[in-house]
Amino acid sequence: VTGADSGLSRIQEGIIWNLRLPRSLMAALAGAGLALCGAILQSLLRNPLADPYILGISSGASTGAVLIVVLGVGAGAIGATQLRAMDAARAAAREIARGEVQTEVIEEARKTAGEAARVTIEDDDGYAEVTVEVPLPDSLAPILDSVTASATARREG
Repeated sequence: VTGADSGLSRIQEGIIWNLRLPRSLMAALAGAGLALCGAILQSLLRNPLADPYILGISSGASTGAVLIVVLGVGAGAIGATQLRAMDAARAAAREIARGEVQTEVIEEARKTAGEAARVTIEDDDGYAEVTVEVPLPDSLAPILDSVTASATARREG
């Protein structure tokens, strides 16, 4: 496999080894996993005709997928929003600790976290604490209405 001249360029070898082979192996692994789950379902229920459609498993998975599409947000989006809020709070706390103007710091934090973000700054006893609250879409309001991040930095000098 290695060491012999394959007649392929380095780019073609890279495509095969780094793109196509891993994807093919992952597809085979996913297929084997699905086959194993099907065999387990059929043996547990002692019914060779048992499949996800008859048992309603596919309907449940479809319902979950539709909810994600309808809500317009998944768990990854909430996590990304939280990360943006944390980044904004940390950067703002560092800037305030260096003596930057608060209005400019708030503007920069809103650019990072989102224009709808609420940024509050408390400056006590040589420490600057910045809190950034980012509202989430209205479709998530019954579950979670916003994410909040705080950061504290000691004033320099």
